Amino acid sequence: MAMFTETPSLKGAVGLIQTISVNKLQLVLKRLVENFHTQDEAAFSEEEVNKLCSSFKMAKEDVDLVLTTCKFFLSQAAYHNSKPGAFAKHLASIGMDQDRCMVFHEVWDESGKSINSLLRQKSMAVNQLETINWQLSLQIAQKSKTKQKTPRAVFELGIKDSSKQTSDRTQIEFDHEELYQFFNHLDTIQSQLDSLT
Repeated sequence: MAMFTETPSLKGAVGLIQTISVNKLQLVLKRLVENFHTQDEAAFSEEEVNKLCSSFKMAKEDVDLVLTTCKFFLSQAAYHNSKPGAFAKHLASIGMDQDRCMVFHEVWDESGKSINSLLRQKSMAVNQLETINWQLSLQIAQKSKTKQKTPRAVFELGIKDSSKQTSDRTQIEFDHEELYQFFNHLDTIQSQLDSLT
């Protein structure tokens, strides 16, 4: 299965990457790897991108395309848990020359395991469950009904927003039937998670 689909945009980006010297490309890739865990922050400041423009003799849009494409290549290698040799072969299949393929190979060989380990630890969800509190209550009467026993469960979920480093509390109330259905859904999810490990 091909890791990359050759599109005109990707072909253009590969052409731009091939104009960069091997040493400079290696430095760029190492910088991207260092900042791989920061999805929201750019690996290069605006001033550094301007320096790359003059160093590579490219327009800013072209440098942005090169950086984005290089990060995309590394992300795909991580997603496919690719070995360095296979990664280089996939790059060669979309027209990248042998020297640039070897640079990607070397950088992935040095950093691939740490990137994959980092990505395994990172949650894809922004919101994460932090705490659970619960209480049971029994409603024994209502204005229209005097003899009534309705058990209710109230859950208070502490949810942490990792992007903003804030916490929020949400309350959910279930009657007996709703709680039973919720439990069955959780049981299904747990069995699917168990099958993946």
